[in-house]
Amino acid sequence: MLSRQLFRLRSRQAASLLQMRGRTILAVNDAIIDKAANRYTPSTRITTLSNGMRVATEALAGAQTATVGVWIDAGSRFEDDRSNGTAHFLEHMLFKGTARRSQSDIELEVENMGGHLNAYTSREQTAFFARCLHGDTEKAVDLLADI
Repeated sequence: MLSRQLFRLRSRQAASLLQMRGRTILAVNDAIIDKAANRYTPSTRITTLSNGMRVATEALAGAQTATVGVWIDAGSRFEDDRSNGTAHFLEHMLFKGTARRSQSDIELEVENMGGHLNAYTSREQTAFFARCLHGDTEKAVDLLADI
């Protein structure tokens, strides 16, 4: 099945075959398709906006969903004894509402678009992300920008 898809891709798009560690790899528009591992890895493009914010994007042709997120370098590694747990506390507080949306409004908006909103705090970073249908990407970005 995958090999048939690879040949269709190869005939329709600019593609090249590569040899990596003894395996045949197909590169399609900067994405990597590894037949042996049955894996598709999209290329990641990093863009820096005029305000200095870096935006990483990956495109999957034909995908019907989107995931957008914000990753902040603020995790437990940056805390000391006095501020221990602050990043995790703030992660939870951001879902309590904003000047534009109450907690209930945030929950309803995500639910009405059939999406998923979540966050986590790790040693290195705090992250907020939303999964939604690709047509609701702009709404998800607006929601994340608000919180």
